[in-house]
Amino acid sequence: MTERIQDKLGIPVEATTFHKLGLDIIKMQTDSALKLQMKMCLIGFLCRHVGTTMLKKII
Repeated sequence: MTERIQDKLGIPVEATTFHKLGLDIIKMQTDSALKLQMKMCLIGFLCRHVGTTMLKKII
């Protein structure tokens, strides 16, 4: 994809997906933000599927 865009525009560019762009921005700001988000997603998933009572016993 990058090559095709560079060929058409005649200038160097970096083509990425929107998802990768977002992850790159988060990584530039702080790696801990991504880790915190992943942890919160995991806790939310466990609360929905295991239940908060069971989760409190585990933690």
